Parts: sequence; C-alpha cells; structure tokens
Amino acid sequence: MKYKNSIIAALCIAITGAPAVYAMQATDSGANSGQSSAQDWTQKFSTSKFGGFVVGNPDAEVRISEYVSYTCSHCANFEISQAPILKSQHISKGNVSLEIRNHIRDPLDFSIAILARCGGSDKFFSNHAMFMREQGNIIRRYQSLSPDDISAWSTQSISDYTRDVMKSLQLDILLKSNGHSDTQIEQCLTDKQSQHYISQMTMHSALIQRIAGTPAFLINDEYQPSVGSLETLAPYLNN
Repeated sequence: MKYKNSIIAALCIAITGAPAVYAMQATDSGANSGQSSAQDWTQKFSTSKFGGFVVGNPDAEVRISEYVSYTCSHCANFEISQAPILKSQHISKGNVSLEIRNHIRDPLDFSIAILARCGGSDKFFSNHAMFMREQGNIIRRYQSLSPDDISAWSTQSISDYTRDVMKSLQLDILLKSNGHSDTQIEQCLTDKQSQHYISQMTMHSALIQRIAGTPAFLINDEYQPSVGSLETLAPYLNN
C-alpha cells in the first residue's frame, strides 16, 4: 500500500526499524470486576500493561498473547474458526487468558487497529471479531479504489488519515452496527493514547520479540515461533 509523506510512513516505523523502544505506560484495568470464581471468564475483559486487551482471568496460569494484523488472512482465520473454541473450552474455565496485541503491517492495518479500540475493553473483542469477519470485504473495497482516491486521503495527522480511510471503506458503518455513535467514533479517531499503544506494541514485537509475521503467540510472555494455530497451542493448555 502506498502512502505519501512521513506522517503515514511513521505508522509502520516499527516494521522498518526504530531508533528506540519506549517504555509502555499502560496500567492494568478491567471491566466486570467483583464476579465470583464460578463466572464465565469469557465475559471478563481487561487491559494489559502493554495496552493490549485481555479476555479471561487476568491471573490465569496460562497467559496467551496473540500479535495480530487486521490485513492478515491467517489472523482472520484464527479469530473466526479457532478463537471461539479456545474461549469456550479453555478461557471460560479461568486458567487460560488471551490478550490481543498489534503487530502493524501497513497504514490500513493501523487505521483499523485504532477503530477496533473504540469503547475500550468492554467493546474491543466484539469490534475485533467484526473487523476480522469483514476483512475480505474491507480489502476488496480498498482494492477497488483508484490511486487518486487513495492519494486524496489526508496526511495532516494520523487522526485525519484514519478518518478518511474509515469513510472510504465504510468502517464507520461497521462500528455503528456494533453500537458506536458518531461522537464515540470521533473520540476514537483522536485518541493519542491508542495511537501510542499500537505503535509501541508493534515496536516491541518487531524489535524485542523479533516477530516476523502474524499471528504470533507468546505463552506467559515467551514467544513460541512454532505456535500458529489452536492445534499447536494445545500442548500449552492445562485444561
């Protein structure tokens, strides 16, 4: 995908290299707190110190971190066909959790990642699943655009660029179908903290974890290059 100045090029800085990796400053937060140990843990959502979103018991014995790209077909396949099984058979019991982190491949990926964060931890996983289900349609709409259409996207700021991507590819319609208002969507577009977290997760995955592709999985913070599916995750699941 082509982009025309340094602002948009900066969206993918972690892929091409970066001068430094900055400390991530997010703190743990959560929704649906105070529930009993007998709860369905697939309804427990929280935010990690990396700025990623967690479903399941944040103190689970097995903590899975998945690095994803919204333009990665293998990531969409995992989310659609395998993540529901992981949730129902393992995460629901409380000893496995799943965190979604970003590994950005291109500006379209970055833009969707920003929009997926709308509504915070309570809404993220439904947004995430929706964008993965719609990935093929989104990419087809992108491919149908002319070079002039794409060149017209604003590059004055990341927020402006993401707004133009969203409108051109009808991503706002998807968000509204998932319960987001115009005001909430606008707040997401201008959320500097989300932009920071996405960039830092990508730099961490590329420069610290040395992840080359997605989906990529960490088990209890240790990168497992051989894991790429539910089948290869199975040996690490203790239930």
